[in-house]
Amino acid sequence: MNPFSETSLAAHSPSRRRVLRGLGSMISLPFLESFGAKAFAATKPAVKPIRAAWLYIPNGDGYMSGSINHWSDVIAMAKAAEDAGFDSVWVADHMLFRYEGDTTTQSRWECWSLLAGLAAATSRVEIGPLVSCMSFRNPGLLAKIAETVDDMSNGRLILAVGAGWHEPEYTAYGFPYDHRASRFEEGFTIL
Repeated sequence: MNPFSETSLAAHSPSRRRVLRGLGSMISLPFLESFGAKAFAATKPAVKPIRAAWLYIPNGDGYMSGSINHWSDVIAMAKAAEDAGFDSVWVADHMLFRYEGDTTTQSRWECWSLLAGLAAATSRVEIGPLVSCMSFRNPGLLAKIAETVDDMSNGRLILAVGAGWHEPEYTAYGFPYDHRASRFEEGFTIL
């Protein structure tokens, strides 16, 4: 049985139906089946266990987020992923997003606030930033934030960090864009 069919979705709340429809359009049934997601265990007795299935959860507004526009959508998607047997869920650490030549600026929700909420609202999936930009936070502060979220999640945080790359964010928030690699190296050493 397809968990994303209208018949299956009818058993869920309107908010969860919207998120599950989004999941169904983002993730194909064969993709989920290839990992042997728990949702399919009843219909396919010889499924392989999940090895490392992860899900990126859109966070913000604009066309990159699809129908995931509210916290209730984010948490419903995370819980659906957890129920389906995914190993981890991830949120992007972008402040805004603007493609070159595009006049539309897409706002993003703050990554670590979302991770703290996901830590409290989920119980099994690992959580992480995809990836946390070292340039956006002082390394000592990032270490403290990560320590707090890791404790809130009972050790389920995966700390992924990077140097950053999206220049419009740096410009909009006044972060220095030059020397990103050396700043990353220094920050990583401190972290």
